[in-house]
Amino acid sequence: VLLKPYPLYTYSSSMQDDSTQVFVPSVEENDGNIVGLGIFSTQEIAEKVLKDFFKQSWRGNFTTATITMWEMDIIGQDGAIVFGNWSCQECPICERTTFWMDL
Repeated sequence: VLLKPYPLYTYSSSMQDDSTQVFVPSVEENDGNIVGLGIFSTQEIAEKVLKDFFKQSWRGNFTTATITMWEMDIIGQDGAIVFGNWSCQECPICERTTFWMDL
């Protein structure tokens, strides 16, 4: 599955961190393509990017969203931990299909 860039916003962390972990929010389109939303130094920034993306998600054909933490310098899937999965659902009030996330 190919990752393709999605232009969004620029976020920055106020802390300089030599962490070996990165956080990657991504969404999956109806046709199975994965859209990467960036690579970030903190979980908080990755969550903010994903929340901002959710505000505009009704414009696209997306099915799921994920935030994955990757450990640097580890080969294979052992370096990945999925922090959350969200699915696109229909609102029971307005019937618009969108992502839901507790704030």
